[in-house]
Amino acid sequence: MLKKVNISVYSRIHDLDDYGLPAGDPEMHESTVCGSMKITDGEIRLSYSEQTEGGTVHSHVLAAGEEVTVLRSGAVSSTMIFSAGKKHTSVYEVLPYKFDMTVETLKIRNELFKENQGELEILYNMTVGGASRRAKLLIRISPLGS
Repeated sequence: MLKKVNISVYSRIHDLDDYGLPAGDPEMHESTVCGSMKITDGEIRLSYSEQTEGGTVHSHVLAAGEEVTVLRSGAVSSTMIFSAGKKHTSVYEVLPYKFDMTVETLKIRNELFKENQGELEILYNMTVGGASRRAKLLIRISPLGS
């Protein structure tokens, strides 16, 4: 069953130094939007849209077992597949530019299997257009009106 929920999205991205450690001030983003959540047979699907400086970004998150897939379209287009200890390569597109992107998942904490609430946290390294960064994505789900 598809349910409307509040979805709070927090991201924090650091540039990495020569040793792979976070350097400089992080790039941070935080938003809370109304979205949808569907739980079926051990899979969780989240859908939401956010306004960014570049326009609207539509996100679809599929969490199944030990793997999370994040699909983005609109002002940004990307596919990120997260699986602990694995790397995934794809394309990151911000028109008119396209960059090769690799994500290496360091940690996934999935606590979304609760009715209308929970958290999904992903810690990963990413390389976009040759620049290496460490990122954290935290998605919190809460019932509408809370």
